[in-house]
Amino acid sequence: MARQLCANNRPVILIGRNNQTLTHLVDELTKDYPDVPLLSHTCDLSSQASQSLLLEGLGEMTQGHGNVIDTVILNAGINDFAYSRIKVMIRSNR
Repeated sequence: MARQLCANNRPVILIGRNNQTLTHLVDELTKDYPDVPLLSHTCDLSSQASQSLLLEGLGEMTQGHGNVIDTVILNAGINDFAYSRIKVMIRSNR
């Protein structure tokens, strides 16, 4: 999915719990799509504390890109705490 977004020149924020895997993917995508804005953040979605840090950091991460998140694609479980906060963010960006 990230490759398809990059191929269409869409900014991407990658979030993963394994920093080594995430770094490898970011390096690959940066090499293949050097002009696409690409940000990353390590986060363990099973941890409420880690989710809080991620959600707080999203504003900073997107600041230079209009503070807008167009699409959220989750490939991991997410608990009610994070889901409710993400819903509010998506509603406020409509």
